[in-house]
Amino acid sequence: MIESDKHIIKTIELLSDFLGILSDGYNPTVIWLKIDRTVRIKPEKIFNDHWFGKGSLEQILSTKKELNKDLEEILTDCFEWSLVHLRTFNKSADLFNSKYHCENLNKLIGKVKNDILNYFDSDQLKLSVYIIDTKDGSLEKYLFLESNDLNAYFVFGNYIH
Repeated sequence: MIESDKHIIKTIELLSDFLGILSDGYNPTVIWLKIDRTVRIKPEKIFNDHWFGKGSLEQILSTKKELNKDLEEILTDCFEWSLVHLRTFNKSADLFNSKYHCENLNKLIGKVKNDILNYFDSDQLKLSVYIIDTKDGSLEKYLFLESNDLNAYFVFGNYIH
């Protein structure tokens, strides 16, 4: 793993940790990133961990959508999806009622999004998304990014416990 890989992964971890601070502690929004420069990441290997009974892997794989939007638009959608969950399940209602704080949170997410866009060469990416219903009310959105020299995926998890 090269230094820029470590940097972007750490950036995502820090944002996810911050969102965890804002959450109610029981129904978090979590974001993480996995990068592999040597082995093609296979969704079916990752999704084997999400076994909910006979046919569940096929059900998960059937949610695949190839994305023709640009990466910036997709990231905006994913971050907004996470923020909607966070606004619903948080211990920081005053923050979400404050225009000033919402603008600053959006600026922070914008900075992270810009780091992601600067890291990935979006002209060379093949993008796809899967949505997993974990059967407890939680949803996970997997965003796969593939290119000739890089394979990665984001997980945007909105959890209900």
